[in-house]
Amino acid sequence: MKVKSFATSILALATLAHAQDVPKTWNEAAMKSGILNPPVEGVAITRVTPEYYYRMPERVLFRPYPVYGSKFEPKGYLERLALAEPEVIFDPAQLK
Repeated sequence: MKVKSFATSILALATLAHAQDVPKTWNEAAMKSGILNPPVEGVAITRVTPEYYYRMPERVLFRPYPVYGSKFEPKGYLERLALAEPEVIFDPAQLK
């Protein structure tokens, strides 16, 4: 057990030592090469610019809830959902 804990600690330290900035995902050349021409003549495709892409806010992901048919829904389910606060299930700030 001590060996596993030690190995985990070494791996964590190595990961922290080599922490890097997240690389840019927008590659203009790749974007131009990866889009097919429209099937209808006279239609133009306008791509967003890298500046616009990196200016967009991050999407907040909330916890999803099951959808039941009216015959199978547990009693009081919609009422409980109406009272529940939205729960964020992914926060990118916790990754940094």
